[in-house]
Formats: sequence, C-alpha cells, structure tokens
Amino acid sequence: MQHRIGLSRTWVLGILLLLLGQAAHAQTYYYRWASAPAFTCQAGSAPGTADVVFANQPVEWNSPASGGTLMFDYITNGTVASDGPYPAPAGSGTQTFGSLLMPGGALPATFSFRLNTLVNGTLVYQSTMSATCATATSAGTSTITNSAIAPAVAVPTLGEWGHAVLLLALAGLGMMSARQLRRR
Repeated sequence: MQHRIGLSRTWVLGILLLLLGQAAHAQTYYYRWASAPAFTCQAGSAPGTADVVFANQPVEWNSPASGGTLMFDYITNGTVASDGPYPAPAGSGTQTFGSLLMPGGALPATFSFRLNTLVNGTLVYQSTMSATCATATSAGTSTITNSAIAPAVAVPTLGEWGHAVLLLALAGLGMMSARQLRRR
C-alpha cells in the first residue's frame, strides 16, 4: 500500500511541476496602440482615391529586458506593405508620436497600421489601428484591435512522454526503496 502512495504522490508532484513550468511562461509582451486617435480623410493624388491622416500615434509597451523586435504593416484596401524589423524598447512605457499619413486608397478606402511584436523571432502580439474613408472628406475615430498570439504548444512525442514516465517511475521507486531501507 505504501508503494502505491509513494508512486501516486510522485505522479501528482510531476504533473504539478509540469503545469507550473508552463504557467511561468505566461507573460504577455506587446507594443500596441494605447488609444484610438481621430482620423480625417483627404483627396488623394489620383482621382477617386483618398489619403487618411491619423491625428497621433499613442503607443504603450511591455517588453522583455532584452527587448524584442517590431515589424510594421501598412495595409491599404487589403494590400500589405511591411517595414522592419526594428528593436523594441525594453521594459514598459508609453509614448505619443505625431500624426501619420497613409496615402492612396481607392474609395471607399480602408487603412490599417498593424504593429507586430516578436520575441526571439516568434510573433507574440498584434495591434491594429484602422480607419475607413467612405469619401474623401470622411472623419471619425479610428478602431483599435489588440490580439495576443497564443504560442504553439508542442505536443510531446511518445518517446518524450516515455522518458518522463520513466523518470517519474524511478523517482517513485527511489521513494519506495528509501522507505524499505528505513524498515530494516
């Protein structure tokens, strides 16, 4: 009976350690839009097009001490132009940059400026500021969409599970053997 209790405790301890190890990596890092600025539309350089002007660019960030990497996507009517990579500021903070003009969308035009946060080369967060110009004189408040990207969870292979089970079983046998030695 004591053998089973020792093995059961070992299994429970092993599972708890596995779960706690996963939870320790749950920190969310981001470089994102802090609020939704106003926007105005104006006639573009070509007939039937519009430019959008975002009044300002308020951002906030929470990055690892080693920083991260930023990639920017400028999206006009679904066409993406990427820019970067750039180093992300380390730590946490806020800053408001000046206005941003995105040119040349065929009316009605949809404009989005997406901030992509990468840590160790892996995309972990996206923040998008969007506006739609129904006409060349449209105005309003932009829309912000923030999304934490769930990390891909590696499913252990049968061999990896077998190794973990063996280690836990040996640990359980070690507890059992120590108890048996105490009895003698």
